[in-house]
Amino acid sequence: MRKLALLCLLASLFVSSAADARADDDSLRDPTIRKVHSRYGNQTLLCDMGALGLTLTGIAVGADGTRGTARAVIMINGGALFLVGGPIVHLAHGHPVRALLDFGLRAVVLGGPLALGIPWIAREHREGGDPIGENFAVESTAVMIALGFGAVTALDAAVFTRETKNVTLEPSASRSPIILPGFSVARGGATLGVHGAF
Repeated sequence: MRKLALLCLLASLFVSSAADARADDDSLRDPTIRKVHSRYGNQTLLCDMGALGLTLTGIAVGADGTRGTARAVIMINGGALFLVGGPIVHLAHGHPVRALLDFGLRAVVLGGPLALGIPWIAREHREGGDPIGENFAVESTAVMIALGFGAVTALDAAVFTRETKNVTLEPSASRSPIILPGFSVARGGATLGVHGAF
């Protein structure tokens, strides 16, 4: 599992840097092309926070031991939003390879602890408890998922959402005039004026 997660991370960083290098190359050849750097991490972060909110709501709904079906539905929807929310944002920005790698990383982070934790939890319930402590398996699985969630959310918002696009500059004749007020204070008085570019 760790090797797959590391492979997804390295491949995504490689794809991100290759796209930036391609944008640099285009801007060097044509002086009317300018590189524009941007991030859309706030959008992936919004999806991940929605997934966290659904998951916490599911935990709160079933805290008293009732409403098990509602709890399961809400938590499954939270997990699904975590799994596909970020990759959908990458697809919307035209990065299908990043979307696929992000989906793989999220699947490993969510599926790994569940694959390890569910048999552990089932064995604990079958044997009538865990010698380490009550609900240790459930708590350990939850901690592994929470740490993975935090790592993927931060990595996705800070690194994977970086993009460089080439923007073609308009000729100066078709550019709109810019008029800005100016004000400055000096030792002997003040200056008020208007500056512009036409």
